[in-house]
Amino acid sequence: MNELIKIEHQGQRVLTTQQLAENRDFFKRKMKQLNEQNEKLQQQVIKNQSGFLKNIFEKIDEVTLGYIYQTAKCFNKPMTSCVYFIKNKYSGSIKIGCSEHPQRRMNELKTAFVTVGMKPKLELLGLIVTFDEFAQKIEHDIHEFFKAKRLMGEWFDINEEDIFNNVIVNLADVTFFNGTFVDYSVHEWEYMYPVIKNYNLHPCDVFPEKTNIVDWLDFRPNKLVEIYNLVERNNIGFYDKVFMEKDGLLHQIGVKSINTNRMIDFRELKKLKQDDYFWGNLVLNFNNN
Repeated sequence: MNELIKIEHQGQRVLTTQQLAENRDFFKRKMKQLNEQNEKLQQQVIKNQSGFLKNIFEKIDEVTLGYIYQTAKCFNKPMTSCVYFIKNKYSGSIKIGCSEHPQRRMNELKTAFVTVGMKPKLELLGLIVTFDEFAQKIEHDIHEFFKAKRLMGEWFDINEEDIFNNVIVNLADVTFFNGTFVDYSVHEWEYMYPVIKNYNLHPCDVFPEKTNIVDWLDFRPNKLVEIYNLVERNNIGFYDKVFMEKDGLLHQIGVKSINTNRMIDFRELKKLKQDDYFWGNLVLNFNNN
């Protein structure tokens, strides 16, 4: 009979198979109990975190949160993408393109002329400097604006005056290098979409290092958590200026770390990332070679 079968090993107590089964069941129950306690604890932490985020973001409207979110997301990124305007001196037509790697792209355009046996008579008229996620959107809208004058592909029958009068947003944010403009003004506002406030947090939002692969399958990062983490990680605040009808004034609305009074909006971020040395060299190298 099973209850009489014994497992013997020198130096160890002897257990029957029944006792082993009882021990196994005990540990299974104990593990289930611990898992349930851990699950309840995690749910409580998620609930507390949700309430914490609600206290932070409750009074900020979703449009303003869209601006804050993009400022936070771009804070640690390089601002080395652009929309460029290049004139073909043979035909007078102007190419409107974009690139995340402008130096390489400029070289490719010249090489294309050399490949077909032509001297690359190209002039870089200007650049709109931006972050990688905005370059194609800005380019697309400029293409749409000039679509009636499209010749083929990215080439348009326009002139410098058309560009200067219809593309540049704020002349105060434009730098010139030998007549070529580099535009740092904010073209990105219209691509900053409202952030829907979602306080129903996913375990991956709160315990990213403790969740398993199954938890990640249906996970979409919570943008409120992303903003909060970027604020704390960078020890800074992100804000936007909002007009208040009650007093007719602009107010800074945003979130910041408790360890600093430093805050930044998207326009200030572009000023911070402005690199005249990089863009100036790119312009001069392209037009002088």
